[in-house]
Amino acid sequence: MVRQYAAEALGPYADEPPVHEALTATALEDDDPLVRHSALAAVEEAGPSEARTGLLRALTHDPDLGGAAARILTEWDRNPDVR
Repeated sequence: MVRQYAAEALGPYADEPPVHEALTATALEDDDPLVRHSALAAVEEAGPSEARTGLLRALTHDPDLGGAAARILTEWDRNPDVR
């Protein structure tokens, strides 16, 4: 649970390269699906950027996070001023 909260808390810092790298690694590779979902929530909270959009596109093929990643991309496309 601590790892879930830690991943989710990174959203406001996602523009920092080390934080983005940590969120990317966690969302793509962590063994705990709840931690991966928390990383995705942090990415969504951070809002659109080229790097985060690339991560979401990669996640659209993921069986667990693909639907949520596609939903976020669609939302960002509809609301370019989300950030």
